[in-house]
Amino acid sequence: MNYPQGRLPVIALKKTVIFPGLTQVVRVGRERSLRALEEAQKNGFWIVAVQQKTNFDAKNVEPNDLYFTGTLCRIDSMRGTPENGFQVVLRGVARMQLSDPEIMTGTAGDYLVANSTLLEDVQDL
Repeated sequence: MNYPQGRLPVIALKKTVIFPGLTQVVRVGRERSLRALEEAQKNGFWIVAVQQKTNFDAKNVEPNDLYFTGTLCRIDSMRGTPENGFQVVLRGVARMQLSDPEIMTGTAGDYLVANSTLLEDVQDL
């Protein structure tokens, strides 16, 4: 299957990793993550989920707070409101290598994006 690559919206996860092949519910409430979800809706509900290295209590995540390997996820469903946050069902589909993460400014506010390249799975024989 052809998965999207290139500049994709990024959601930062606190102390959580989503693996390809697994579905997980995450709570999203930070402004940049909410804006990334909005951008993902525009590109077919694809988003890259990346674990955050530091600053778990920060209101907004900065690009240097992220690891460079994440998971391309399909947003299966979202429930909630922007004021109270969303419960989002993410389905991990492939590992991604991230480069050049940065903050983009959209019509609704700032969000994280990164160049995302598909990583091939290594099989141990």
